[in-house]
This record gives sequence, C-alpha cells and structure tokens, in this order.
Amino acid sequence: KLEKSMPPQPTEAATKPPTVEGMKQRLAVAIPVDDSELRALARQRAEQVRDELIEVGKLAEERVFILETDLTASGNTQVRSLLTIAAGS
Repeated sequence: KLEKSMPPQPTEAATKPPTVEGMKQRLAVAIPVDDSELRALARQRAEQVRDELIEVGKLAEERVFILETDLTASGNTQVRSLLTIAAGS
C-alpha cells in the first residue's frame, strides 16, 4: 500500500521576506569584488567628478587632482569617497 505523504511545511525562515541587511550579505558572497575592481571603480568615479568640476564648475584643469584610493579606510563594508578641495594661488 502506498502512503500519501504530506508536502513539507515551510519553515518560519522561508516564509519571512529577507531583510535588506540579509540581502546585502547574500549579494556580497555571491558577487565577490577584488581590490583591483574596487580601485578601477573609484578611479572611474573620481574622473567623472573631476570632469564635472572642470566642465560645469569651470575650475582650471591644473587645479583638480585625483589622488590614490585607500581601500582599507572603509573596511570593505562601505566604499567611501573622499573629496578635498583646496584654494590657493
């Protein structure tokens, strides 16, 4: 005689929607990003800001500098972009 088995009941974890923090953690594990990729992204963002300051802000090109990125400053939980603007002659 074949017994009918009950379908498995969903657990409480399976019925709750994931939290934002939980989704961030899952993405961080699923999509690893190495330091060279982070540096390239930081450089690309810095170049866009520099171009905007020169073209729209009308700053002289020789007064806008892109500095090296420090990936350890953020602890890789957040990517921080530091902007320093100095005036001088």
